[in-house]
Formats: sequence, C-alpha cells, structure tokens
Amino acid sequence: MRSLLIAPADEQWLAEALGSGADAVVVDLASAALATRAGARAVAARFLINARRQGGVLSLLVRTHALDSGETDADLDAVMAGAPDAILLPGSLGAPSVQQLSAKLAVREALLGLADGATRIIAVADRAQSLFNMGSYRGSSARLLGVAFEMALVALQHADRIVSPTRDAVAQKIIELAKAGERDPGRLCDAALEACLQAIVTDPSPLPPHASPPARPGFLS
Repeated sequence: MRSLLIAPADEQWLAEALGSGADAVVVDLASAALATRAGARAVAARFLINARRQGGVLSLLVRTHALDSGETDADLDAVMAGAPDAILLPGSLGAPSVQQLSAKLAVREALLGLADGATRIIAVADRAQSLFNMGSYRGSSARLLGVAFEMALVALQHADRIVSPTRDAVAQKIIELAKAGERDPGRLCDAALEACLQAIVTDPSPLPPHASPPARPGFLS
C-alpha cells in the first residue's frame, strides 16, 4: 500500500474517499466524539459491507480506539462482519498490544466464519512510551502488517526530548531503509529508535532551553 486515506465515519466523506485513488481507505472510529460513537460504528459497518459487495482492489481498514480506552471491543463488534483488511491500532505499546488485539480479532474471525489471521494489524506508535518498545514488534504476530509513527503526538507528550530535528532524523532513516528494500517491521522499528536516540545524544542543540542535555552518551539526564 503506497497511500492510506483516513476518513471519518461519515457517509459523504467515505463515499468521496472511495473515489480518491488511494490504495486504502481507513475508516476512523477513534476520532468520533462520545455522543456520535454509536452512529459512527453503524456507518462504518454499512460502509464496509457495501464496499465489499462492490468489489474492487481497494484495501479497507478501520482505525479503532486504543486498547486502554475501553472502546476497542465495541469498535470491533461493529465492524468485523464487514471483514476489514486490517485494523489501525493507535496507542500501541509494542508486542503486547499487537498480541492483545490479535486475540480479539481471532475470536471474532472464528465467530463470523472469517479465515483465521485474515485481519491484519498496523500498529501506531504515537506515545512517548511507544518508542522504547519498538524492538518488540519483530515476530510479535503474523498479523502485523506494519508500524506507523505519529511523532507529532509523541512530541507533545515528551517535548523535552522528542523535538522536530529528532522527528526528521527518524523519518529520514525510515525512508532510506524503505528505498533500500527493507520491509521487516522489527528492523524498521529498531532503526527508528536508534535514529531517535542518536539524534538526542549527539545533537542536544534543538532541546528547549529548560531541558538539560544528556549526562553522557547513551543516557538521558
């Protein structure tokens, strides 16, 4: 998949997304306000079923709520009958998150008569804690399709360390490896974490004035 278009669970938005030319459409349940979540799930369910009936090669994904939100099960119960190709999982903290979601998917696949393992997972590293569990993704689950980064959210949570130059270093490293043909999520995650820490250790200049530089290489003060 070269491009993923994330669209809210709104019938008009999703209809436009289908004709966008993107390789995949991601139905975003995680952004739905509390008062509209039930309606958003119903829209997502109808969209998936109707899109499947129409056929085509477009991949259909769903962005659920994070596992610690208490909303993930309701999201999955609503959309799994539509057989999404993958679940985009925000708030992933490494292998345990992927394996927990995988177990939830396996139960629903069995109940709905879907092939075991048919629903893939894209883990989203969008928390500061996520960065330090990157290496755990390798071999965590056959469902794992990839790992996405939301460094802007990480920056907000860990502003003393994860700042723009660090984000750029991570992005550059991932792009370099992807161009070289690297596709293993675990190796990409290891490289991203290494680039992140290296940028922090070797270039303390972008740190905010109130943030102290590393005490010594390899350690954050």
